[in-house]
Amino acid sequence: MTPKEVMDFAKENNCQMVDFKFLDFVGIWQHFSTPISEFSEDTFEEGIGFDGSSIRGWQPIHNSDMLIMPDPATAKIDPFPQVPTLSLIFNIIAPLTKEGYSRDPRFIAKKAEAYLKSSGIGDTAYFGPEPEFFILDDVRYGSSQSESFYSIDSVEGIWNTGREEFPNLGYKPRNKEGYFPCAPTDSMIDLRNEMVQVLQSVGMTIEAVHHEVATGGQAEIDMRFDSLLNMGDTLQWFKYIIKNVAVRNGKTVTFMPKPVFEDNGSGMHCHQSIWKDGVNLFAGDGYGGLSKTAMYYIGGIIKHAKALCAFTNPTTISYTRLVPGFEAPVNLAYSNRNRSASLRIPVTDNPKSKRVEYRTPDPSCNGYLAFAAQLMAGLDGIENKIDPGQPLDKDIYGLSPEELKDVPTVAGSLQEALEALREDHEFLLKGEDGEYLQNPNGSLVLHPDTKKAIEGVTARGWIVVENQAPIIKGINDDADALRVMQRALYRVGIGNHYFFCGRDIVAYRAFNVPIETAWNILNESQKGLSGVETHARLSITHYKGKTEVAAVTNEPLHGIPGSENGVVIFKILRNALDAPDRGKVCIVGRNPDAIWFDDYEDRVIFDEAGLYDYGRVDKKIVEIDEAVEAAVGH
Repeated sequence: MTPKEVMDFAKENNCQMVDFKFLDFVGIWQHFSTPISEFSEDTFEEGIGFDGSSIRGWQPIHNSDMLIMPDPATAKIDPFPQVPTLSLIFNIIAPLTKEGYSRDPRFIAKKAEAYLKSSGIGDTAYFGPEPEFFILDDVRYGSSQSESFYSIDSVEGIWNTGREEFPNLGYKPRNKEGYFPCAPTDSMIDLRNEMVQVLQSVGMTIEAVHHEVATGGQAEIDMRFDSLLNMGDTLQWFKYIIKNVAVRNGKTVTFMPKPVFEDNGSGMHCHQSIWKDGVNLFAGDGYGGLSKTAMYYIGGIIKHAKALCAFTNPTTISYTRLVPGFEAPVNLAYSNRNRSASLRIPVTDNPKSKRVEYRTPDPSCNGYLAFAAQLMAGLDGIENKIDPGQPLDKDIYGLSPEELKDVPTVAGSLQEALEALREDHEFLLKGEDGEYLQNPNGSLVLHPDTKKAIEGVTARGWIVVENQAPIIKGINDDADALRVMQRALYRVGIGNHYFFCGRDIVAYRAFNVPIETAWNILNESQKGLSGVETHARLSITHYKGKTEVAAVTNEPLHGIPGSENGVVIFKILRNALDAPDRGKVCIVGRNPDAIWFDDYEDRVIFDEAGLYDYGRVDKKIVEIDEAVEAAVGH
């Protein structure tokens, strides 16, 4: 719809209110409403201001103003308010630049789609998630000084076979026997059908609906696939509708991955494929009817699976589902028709239906982030031709530990997933302009042409290339930017020899970063890098030779005057050929504003290196002057 069409749509449906919905970084749908009288076509251009500091993980309070901008394509009639209500999904906008907000999950999904197009691989990524959920009758939990507990209940729970229900009619599916008994064992038919009706009323295409494996009211309603961004929107509508239909029927729904002990958890298997010019790129004549492109995509998913878990399985309880014994997709293998593999290739003769099903994700995830991360992992596999290895056409659940020892697994805990993401996230940093790697502020780090040229040099094997880069104010004076830079350079064969502070001359001063600030930035940037990546040093050029900023500390030197606020330690890295002063140090009291050695002149504590031996400098100047005069005289 266009803005005008949205206004006409609202008028046709007698809308009295407008509800504005957006997703926070954690994955909770947020909203506020205005009367229709306060809404116009101008809203689509001007947006509406709101407090970004009130949303978890977003803006600090001193920089809180943000804008929400409605997407006219998302206009729907909200089926739940008593007053007719127009509902719109909003994009989050930075008020000064009018650019998309980097922490808006929907904007991140847009960037993933943009990168797909810029890569030239395809133009559309389709996702078809299968979110499972439990329909419960009672949920109670609490934590206090004297107790901590949770309690859930369902009329279908096998634990209620002996409960007095006046009368208890039985018909409670046993553990792992909920797939697919008819009524009366399946008591949720009417409720699920009502859910389907409401889902369809907002434009969703529903393909199947059924009871799931577990006892206690587990269910699944399958949506028709759609493009990444649209499916992110659709998944939010899906959760919203499922929960609200349940509530108005005196039930409650949870998308928690593992709410019931000793039975199957709730997954969200994600079917996915990449298309270009209306052609499914995953269809081919290889294993399972897949193309090489699809196989490389699988390779990317397997390679980055542990890091992906931070997005696809983002809660602590996600990992009580990802355990052997409950049809949990923990083993990173692919297979045709095989539901014991984490990557299944569904059987179909239709080339348009060829796809990969990744079975590890669960419905607690933020859909925008989970879909975007999977796409970027798969594209990394395609771009780098990552071989997924051989298929595993066996019942993986029945394999012995010896048979499984060489099969990789997903993360076993949220902590492991986050640590994996810290070590493996370059594939997520590609920008919408192609091969660029970006720091969090958007500045370019490595141009693809430069990358190609460097790889051509370093591939020779006998040429050593090392980075010597300044830390420049407003350019790379950011720990994340330096971290990305160091990792990107190392990946193309460039060692990170050192970073340096700019000289204290007029032309440089506008770009200089204080010495201690630069040391702290570089030190912070080393966090998250591997051992082979973390050997960059911070140096300053002194007349005596290259000098390292070896340490900056807040701790005083006990009993040493001038060290009360901490010290800076300089060390000579190299000088003359015979290196008489190499390794010698100089200790000075801290000066956070210092940009050169002279700024520490009044707080020298120890100078083994002779950095402040200005008598030697003066003597050298005299000698030079005398030599010049003698030369001129001759």
